[in-house]
Amino acid sequence: MKKIKLDNYELKLIIYSLNELRNNLVAENKDFEIVDEVLMKYINVLNK
Repeated sequence: MKKIKLDNYELKLIIYSLNELRNNLVAENKDFEIVDEVLMKYINVLNK
């Protein structure tokens, strides 16, 4: 597994982008479960 360092701005940008993707998938009635899982991982990192 590779790791990268992100500052808070970059992390928030990723979270925002994943949330936008999730919203689009919901609107299109498509499966969004994997996006939720990844989104929660990034949110948990931000809250640490």
